Amino acid sequence: VKAMSGISNRSTGGSSAVDLAFYPNVAPPKVVGRLRKIFPAVARDNDVQAVVHTEIMIDADGKVRSVNVLHVRFSKEVAEELKSDIRRAFIRDTKKILMSARFTPAIINGEKKAVLMQLPVTFELE
Repeated sequence: VKAMSGISNRSTGGSSAVDLAFYPNVAPPKVVGRLRKIFPAVARDNDVQAVVHTEIMIDADGKVRSVNVLHVRFSKEVAEELKSDIRRAFIRDTKKILMSARFTPAIINGEKKAVLMQLPVTFELE
């Protein structure tokens, strides 16, 4: 399981998190240590890998406060009767991985700030 650092950003109305798109000279959050390695059994049984695109809120201390899954892209076509089960399993495991992760805080103008950012998580069979 990998979190890609290709960070793109959107703001959400009413959020106290900073939208990094408006701050070009920012030290964005980075994963501290390694992400937990979890792979859904139903996906492994069907030889399916995926990229799960998420939007996460990271507080000023580097703790993940929320995970919103935007899209799940499978590595191959999946039988219609299995799609929703596999998708749900990837979403569940993505949330487990990211909610237990620690990040460095975003530094904006020399201050630690809470941020909202998009982060893809790649699930690869080993």
